[in-house]
Amino acid sequence: MKNLALLLLMPLFGVIMAQKTIFSQNFDSLSLGQKFDSSFINKNKNGKNSWRVATHNASKTGNYAKMSAYNTDGEEEDWLILKVDLTQCFKAQLQFETAVGYYDKPTLKVFVTDSLTTDFSTFKPITARLAEGKDVKKGKFSDFVSSGKIDVSDYCGGILYLGFQYVGNKLGQSTLYELDNILIEGE
Repeated sequence: MKNLALLLLMPLFGVIMAQKTIFSQNFDSLSLGQKFDSSFINKNKNGKNSWRVATHNASKTGNYAKMSAYNTDGEEEDWLILKVDLTQCFKAQLQFETAVGYYDKPTLKVFVTDSLTTDFSTFKPITARLAEGKDVKKGKFSDFVSSGKIDVSDYCGGILYLGFQYVGNKLGQSTLYELDNILIEGE
């Protein structure tokens, strides 16, 4: 109780808490073709493709996570889920970057929850800036764009599950999405 009172009074007395990195992933420590580390759940719900680590020779960002419905047999639904311990914070912000290739329609959505179920029904959508067709500048690919800062403070004191859901098909909904530089900072 004393700690809570102290935390509540700190802003009144001008005490500024420094942002600390709670979680950071740029995928550079993962090899191409390697499975994601234990902080991720890579779930293929439908289709033959799944999230994987990839890179481009000309990429300035190094490795990233990649998903597309290209060359799938039908419907594709895949989740890349991140589990982050937020038990030691009282304020937290999420940001990440996305890029697109061969854009036809948006196929990526972002969700959060504090209790993961096997059918993912507890996930709630969040608003984030995602790369889209208007971001494609050269050839068929966009540069990476920032999601902006997203407040996830409501999940402090527990576990945050961050879900990137890709839904596409071979009939005009096969946009390639690239995900990189996931960062959660907090106090």
